[in-house]
Amino acid sequence: QKETIELAMKEVTSQNEKHNKSSNELARTIEYMKKENSFNLLRIISKSLSQRNISRQLVESRQKETEQILKELKRKEESKHQSYQGKINVITKHLNHFIDREKILYDLLVNNNRDALLQHKLKSRDVSFQLDKIILKRKDLEDKQGVAEDEMKQMEDGVYQIEKQIQEHSQTSAIQEGRVNILHARKKSLRRRV
Repeated sequence: QKETIELAMKEVTSQNEKHNKSSNELARTIEYMKKENSFNLLRIISKSLSQRNISRQLVESRQKETEQILKELKRKEESKHQSYQGKINVITKHLNHFIDREKILYDLLVNNNRDALLQHKLKSRDVSFQLDKIILKRKDLEDKQGVAEDEMKQMEDGVYQIEKQIQEHSQTSAIQEGRVNILHARKKSLRRRV
């Protein structure tokens, strides 16, 4: 029995040693795998950081390129704006010049025409005033002519009456009853004069 126990003990010890060996190997393998995993993780992190750095550098370079492009576009736009502003200023200057010339021409035309119109207006007022005077004189003369015609008619009637009376007197003798009628003689001499 002792021998069996010793044999069993040896076997257990040997198995225990195998087990310890395999346990040590397993522990070393686990340790190795942990180290390997750590190295892999470090490699991944390193790659990730380097990619991140590369990405950051790409982003920064793209950002710089974009900023340069924007600066160039702004410069071109400012250049165009200044060019257009210069053209606008020249056009505005020409336009103001033409507007001033147009005002001068308009003033010349209007003022000259106005002066001529004022002179014509004054002349037409004078002519109108003279015409009014002439019309009033004509009316006055027509009234006087009418009065004169009436007076003439009256005078003609008077002359006719006088002639009639003269004829009647001429038929009667200036001497009546042996005496000379002076009144009758005067009428006769007046008739001769008329």
